[in-house]
Amino acid sequence: MSDPKHGNLMKIIRITIKGSSGYCPVDIAFQDRISLTPHSIEYTYKPYYQSEMNRPRKWFYKTDSPIFAALYHQVETLLPRYLDSDEKLMYKDLGITEIIVTYEDKSRRTESWCCPSVWFSELFAVIKKMVPACEDVPEVLVTNENEEE
Repeated sequence: MSDPKHGNLMKIIRITIKGSSGYCPVDIAFQDRISLTPHSIEYTYKPYYQSEMNRPRKWFYKTDSPIFAALYHQVETLLPRYLDSDEKLMYKDLGITEIIVTYEDKSRRTESWCCPSVWFSELFAVIKKMVPACEDVPEVLVTNENEEE
């Protein structure tokens, strides 16, 4: 993927996706973040108001699985479709989805959208395969397919 700052191909070392609940009752409002490297996945969920039903969550997994690394590479190849898109969707009352890419020289690129998660469905479908089976789908990755389950 090209780094616009340098104009050449730079290796991506971390992909972070941040989300938030948007306009909703405070007792279910949240911010969350998922971070990927070629060998790890980390998730943090922070409720605005902690309750019995809305608790903070955090997990981290590290792996040397070639399957995981291949999925990471697949995510890398899908990123330009979103980061370089001229289409910037804006909807009222929805939380912001932010993608932050960190390159090997530690430079970063950040893009933000305020749109339904279905716009990211192809990207999120690959990332969901990276989430360990014992964990719930991170809120930032929830799309219509998850809501019907």
